[in-house]
Amino acid sequence: MQQDTYNGTLHTGDLSAPAIITFSQDTASITHSGNTFRVWLKDVQIHEVRINEFELSHPAQSLRFSFSSNFFIKTAVRYHLKVIRVSPEKKTPPWKTILLITGLIPALFLGSQVLSLLVASWLTKKVTLKKESEFFSDFPELAINDPVCGDERTTAILKNFRNRILPDPGHRSIIKIALVKNNMQNAYAAPGGQVVILSGLLTALRHQDELAGILAHEISHVLKRHSFKAMVKAQTMGILSMFLGFRSGEHLNQIASLKFSRFQEIEADQMGARLLLRLGLNPVRLADGLISITKGRWQSSAEMLSTHPSLQNRLGRLTSISNLVKERRPGFIWKEKAINDANWEHLKKACTLSDKEKKNQKQRKPSLKTRH
Repeated sequence: MQQDTYNGTLHTGDLSAPAIITFSQDTASITHSGNTFRVWLKDVQIHEVRINEFELSHPAQSLRFSFSSNFFIKTAVRYHLKVIRVSPEKKTPPWKTILLITGLIPALFLGSQVLSLLVASWLTKKVTLKKESEFFSDFPELAINDPVCGDERTTAILKNFRNRILPDPGHRSIIKIALVKNNMQNAYAAPGGQVVILSGLLTALRHQDELAGILAHEISHVLKRHSFKAMVKAQTMGILSMFLGFRSGEHLNQIASLKFSRFQEIEADQMGARLLLRLGLNPVRLADGLISITKGRWQSSAEMLSTHPSLQNRLGRLTSISNLVKERRPGFIWKEKAINDANWEHLKKACTLSDKEKKNQKQRKPSLKTRH
């Protein structure tokens, strides 16, 4: 009679000991410490707990026999034993793993972009511009990192321009314009209704109406909630980056570097043009300001590769608006100097005057009167 024998371990109760199991036609004989007992194969259960590792159990006798073998499956077939097997481990080829990872990273990035946009859109509907302004009024350092320039006259000039260009009185109490000491030739809209002019911008502009055009553009970003959306998107991306194991940038400390989409820039141009028309100013002044900042260096790279529309296209759109006004209002003459010459000169010197005042204050030392 053919038999198959395997070495293994017998488990009974809390005891485990080496044993030998021998399979024959209808029974399995287990030998342990010189004693042998038989069990009917029809009464046992056999599980493959891991690849080529098996466990035979007899529920009625409360015993288990575990053993390893690369050939037991042949024995099981020979004696018609039913073995409950584990699924064989499937090894993924390296090229599939690489392909999966390279496909997963862009998918995660695009997914996080979509999620951040959805969160930004939802939160913008829930949080009004007034609530946004109230929240950020407690954290002015999030919008302005540079020292504010000027005196009461500087504040009054900017406040007067804001009040004249904004048709809604409610917006006038929310939007604030500040001039700060910074040599960069730029201006930006921050969350909370804050528009910031960097002093370097005033040295680049050729005319005060170019400043009016740029301010109208930045105010439009605030009214369209572009800054708030960009900040929420940046924060959402930062949180998602931490969950995905990437480093999160200090987004709140980089408000001035928030990027708007091309569509948002076009929106701000169009609304800015309407605000300029309210003062009778030519919308082309906005493009003139951009040309002054870039020193006439036109964008040569493809517009699709930039977050901003090309300067040529922006000038073309603003010129079309200007021409349309002239067609509909024959004889119309554009106004100039939304900020008069005296105030324009004061703004350009505001930061220099501030520096001189601080220097004079340091030089003024209290005198000590001595008693004789």
